Amino acid sequence: MKNIRYFILGIYALGIIASCADDTEVGYGLLGEEDLELRFSDDFNLPTRHIGPRPVEALNGSFHSLGTLNDPRFGKMTASFYVRPFLSSFSPPPEFGGGTFDSVILALQIDTSRIYGDPDALFDVSVFSLTESIDILDSTTSDQVFTTEFEPVGTLPKLVPSQLDSLPLTNELRDTVFFQNVITIKLNGRFGSRIFTDTANNKTSSGFASLLDGFLIRAESNNALVQVDLNSPVSGMIFYYRDSSDVSRIYPYEFSRNRPLNFEYDLAGSVISDLIESNDDDEFIYLQGHAGTMIEFDISDLTKIDEPFVNFATLEVVAQRQGFIDTSKFALPPALDFLKLNEDGIFEDVIDLSLGKSIGQVQGFFDGEIDIDIDEEVVRYEMNITTYIKEFLKGAEESKIYLTVRNRVDNPNNVILYGSNHPTYRPRLNLTYTKS
Repeated sequence: MKNIRYFILGIYALGIIASCADDTEVGYGLLGEEDLELRFSDDFNLPTRHIGPRPVEALNGSFHSLGTLNDPRFGKMTASFYVRPFLSSFSPPPEFGGGTFDSVILALQIDTSRIYGDPDALFDVSVFSLTESIDILDSTTSDQVFTTEFEPVGTLPKLVPSQLDSLPLTNELRDTVFFQNVITIKLNGRFGSRIFTDTANNKTSSGFASLLDGFLIRAESNNALVQVDLNSPVSGMIFYYRDSSDVSRIYPYEFSRNRPLNFEYDLAGSVISDLIESNDDDEFIYLQGHAGTMIEFDISDLTKIDEPFVNFATLEVVAQRQGFIDTSKFALPPALDFLKLNEDGIFEDVIDLSLGKSIGQVQGFFDGEIDIDIDEEVVRYEMNITTYIKEFLKGAEESKIYLTVRNRVDNPNNVILYGSNHPTYRPRLNLTYTKS
């Protein structure tokens, strides 16, 4: 597939050259066909460096990871998140007056297709009440921490995500609907009773905000993460009660739009920690999802080609699949991206990725998606960075670019790639260019 791509690009480039060589009234005879030569090179030195975990923008996400990963290569990572219940937009305000409180739970819909790690891993889930509002933000990054009560308001020990029971909920028409793959955590009865009995505040948005700042949801697990869908209609805080007519009812409080994610890293004793400290090239490089390690590539060696006209440029990396990571449990990242540091020291997309996003054609313009070569049993990621290379050679961009997991806030996937010292599958910068 790659050879076909370069063949097509070569024909395209030759077409450009031929058109340049056509006789025209302007510049006639300045450039002949014999003066131009289409060339290809992938013989570039690409030094790499591991960039340690740093906060990412994580005020919200499509999915919220929950659990802990602990690996001798990647270190320990803990994923947790904050939520604040508020009045349901699908139901009228609750009428708890004259009723009898039964119980209250937190319901968290998970996507079982996105379990990262052993689906039969044990999770010990804890819920803590916040003592400050998550709507008052000091930052929107993944290191934001809110204070909590010391003791949890709810726990769920020894949860196995692959063995969840369905959650039955009864609607206003008294029909029972069963929801699959829902984590349910029973909350403290005193906590629930306090909210239930405060009928002056529990049925208005401003009043309810005064009753509850929100929750921290954490989980200790044996090297696995679940991903929670907080946009699911079943995710929320659900009260079970009997109304003033002694009829059993439920009331679901939704989660507000602010749902900050938190990622904690402890790399002590890990392979990554040694590589970050040494800054040495190695046979392998270690890339993490979420807010974990990125890889810096130095493309300075491109300058050894004297004034090339760049037709096409990609940077290709190959994933290590055998022995290090069980990819049946720890799936490889679906796609990778390249970032750059802007003048303010903030990571942003390289121009090729940015252009692809702007026209809704990342796959066709930048690519970066996983490519499994069945015949060679090789997993590649290849990113089109043609425009960035052109700008770099003009002096408009820096020589450092940074490899990261695409949509990293949502994706926990780690990957071990072959490094610059690998004899066969080292990273390659593939350059098709024209020389006069």
